[in-house]
Amino acid sequence: PAGRTISEALPVGKIWSEALARLRLTHVPVVKGVKGLTSPGKVPEPIEKGILRASHQISVYQDGTARFDLTDLPLTHFRPNEAGISVERLRDLGYVRDWTGAPLVSGEQLLELRPQDILVARTCGDYLTRLAQFVDDELVRFYGLDPYYDVHRPEDLFGALVVALAPHTSGGVAGRIVGFTPAEACFAHPVFHAAKRRNCDGDEDSVTLLMDALLNFSRSYLPSSRGALMDKPLVLTTRLEATEVDKEAHNV
Repeated sequence: PAGRTISEALPVGKIWSEALARLRLTHVPVVKGVKGLTSPGKVPEPIEKGILRASHQISVYQDGTARFDLTDLPLTHFRPNEAGISVERLRDLGYVRDWTGAPLVSGEQLLELRPQDILVARTCGDYLTRLAQFVDDELVRFYGLDPYYDVHRPEDLFGALVVALAPHTSGGVAGRIVGFTPAEACFAHPVFHAAKRRNCDGDEDSVTLLMDALLNFSRSYLPSSRGALMDKPLVLTTRLEATEVDKEAHNV
């Protein structure tokens, strides 16, 4: 009958040992779990994912994704040297001319920041590097696929796609990393922040790698309580339309 539940003892030790064997790990990390499941179907995440996250020192949010919180700050122009990115790499990413139309040849030239490009804190870059390494480990060891990111340092993430998400919303916005900053902030175009329903007055949002969200997010993990769908990337805006955001973004 509907609603029937069955209590059954789980051989946790056996499940743990078999997961380690499947992952072919030589070092066993300390893994922290939860006391119980709050989703209607009591759906657990595969234990292998938790083991791999712990081995890369990555924490997990309620929906299965990882997050890094940053303060929103508006930015419309930047210099390559200030963003810690080379002229050659920027040219690869499509920045071939400065704001005057002159060819990009120097790290001191001023460039117009594209609406979906962002500069994140160096600490965020360090965390996302570990997150990318976790995702690659997950693809190889758990899914049996090739690695996607192949990163060894934060600078390898230039051009990587992210999902930015504001609190109390359910819509993420796709962005691209083009630089780092010593500030504990996410510098982005006012239109980008407005698309997240933020107005750059000290708000704090989160970013995660797009592949992490695609691989690990699941509504099956979410509780049925009121507000459970808030702060979750249920939908994703892939292309911004400047006419559809709050008009105050055009006053900067």
